[in-house]
Amino acid sequence: MDNVQNIEVGPIWNQSHAEQKAAEYVRNHPEFEWTGHWNTTRPGVMSVIQIRRHVETPDIDVGEFVWVQQPNSESPPASTKKKETTKSKADSLNSSAVSELVKMFPDTTESIISNKLKDNNNDVDKTVDDLLQVTPESAEMLDENQRPTTSSNSYLPTCPICWEAMNPPKRIFQCSNGHLVCEVCRSQPEIRGCPTCRQPIMGRATAMEQLLADLQNGEQSKN
Repeated sequence: MDNVQNIEVGPIWNQSHAEQKAAEYVRNHPEFEWTGHWNTTRPGVMSVIQIRRHVETPDIDVGEFVWVQQPNSESPPASTKKKETTKSKADSLNSSAVSELVKMFPDTTESIISNKLKDNNNDVDKTVDDLLQVTPESAEMLDENQRPTTSSNSYLPTCPICWEAMNPPKRIFQCSNGHLVCEVCRSQPEIRGCPTCRQPIMGRATAMEQLLADLQNGEQSKN
């Protein structure tokens, strides 16, 4: 336990705020990891997070490796061995990053963290920023196994949070970059910004609402 220490990070108001403070500290001090513990030392003034230094695994000397070609056997092509080695290293790094992120965000499922990391091409810093936008309440909505089936109408956009089709007369909102979100998810207090680009949600996407209404009327007139 010698490598465990408490660090003052200012006031912490709740678990979500503690996770954010810990993520910021670990990002600036990558040699440490958060243990998941925190407590308030002076209410409203100062709190501490518990961190520990990464334990380096000693290198293991496996001696010299000699390739012995058996009769009628072919050695694997150099390109194949290189690809396998690269894939093995990438899988190992991904698994390690997921494990660290699970410790930092214990209220978020491993499947969500793994998918976020994959979407960000294993960029841990960007994944941390994305996960800070996802509270425990909204995280349940993002789980792959809980996504509802979308509408069969291919022209209907789907909300990136609840994955419901935004069919008329649903109200649709958009961020400053034009990304869409449904009214139900927009009204949730845990949604602090656009789930796609994290920009502020500016207001109604009335042009998109009208377009979808016209398309729906056209489909109904054909039937």
